[in-house]
Amino acid sequence: MYSVIMVEVQEIFLALNGVRPKEIVQRKLAGGLANAGVYVHVLQQKKNAGGIAVSKVLEKRTLRKHEIKVANAIREWSDRDGDGARVFPAIFAVQETPDHYSIFMEYLEKAGNPPAEESDSVANIIVTSVWRLNEGMTGQDVGKQTKKTLESWEKRIEAAHTKFGLADTGQRIVRRVSKQLAKQPVFMSHNDLFWPNMAFDSAAGTVRLLDFGLVGNNIAGAEFHHFFRRGLRSKKTARFFDMMIEKYSEKTGLSIRLLTLASQCYALVRAYERVGRIREAKGEEAFQQEMSLIGKIERKLSKELRSSRGPEETQPAPDGAMP
Repeated sequence: MYSVIMVEVQEIFLALNGVRPKEIVQRKLAGGLANAGVYVHVLQQKKNAGGIAVSKVLEKRTLRKHEIKVANAIREWSDRDGDGARVFPAIFAVQETPDHYSIFMEYLEKAGNPPAEESDSVANIIVTSVWRLNEGMTGQDVGKQTKKTLESWEKRIEAAHTKFGLADTGQRIVRRVSKQLAKQPVFMSHNDLFWPNMAFDSAAGTVRLLDFGLVGNNIAGAEFHHFFRRGLRSKKTARFFDMMIEKYSEKTGLSIRLLTLASQCYALVRAYERVGRIREAKGEEAFQQEMSLIGKIERKLSKELRSSRGPEETQPAPDGAMP
């Protein structure tokens, strides 16, 4: 899987190291439905070579123009105050070709590996990066987007209901949840936050977020939906989800109950979106397993809604919650 690669990457190494590379090789790391491959470009050098700051560059090839827009926004954020490079890998360049877009970025060792323990400190590290993203990239014009976002959740479930002839339970639940989340703020979010999309540095006590494909505005709390989904498996993983919600509530001043409700409801939306792809890619058994999970989420949400006090518990964003 090795080959000599393009001049553009040579220019990136030259800009980073001040030395024109003599040889670079390319290795494919992964592919996927939403991308055209992930590659690492390795600078071939002698051992103990001096003056080389960066020896590897990661290239994400994507079919989504949205990712290029996000990558450029992250670069602007990093140039503005430096926080962007604390939340995401440093982005060196973007490129458009006839058949894909490329994002050239910092190569992070052990990216995608979960931490040794899902501890209180790990939850705090993740929440800190999420809040930096919220503060650093949320626009000034999102105050009126809550209703629009909740309506999109219902439409996304309706699409699966129509295509696969599923019961309308999910739609009815989202309508009820929307009444309680009507004043929940909207933040710029990663929206695909789980272990494969994070790079932990245990020594530095930091985590950086990978993959920009779903970055966009979302209801506060929805960010943690993957961890809620995992929490359905065991009390231990459920406790880690609770820890993150508690710490995010401390950062934002928002209600734990409403943050949890947003996470649960968005997990339902994403599960309905997944069922079609799962049936096509993995078959009927996997499809039924996902439908079983949807049933669990719906029962949990229904129980929460029955025990809730109603829409009067909704609250506006606290002072300072929105940049």
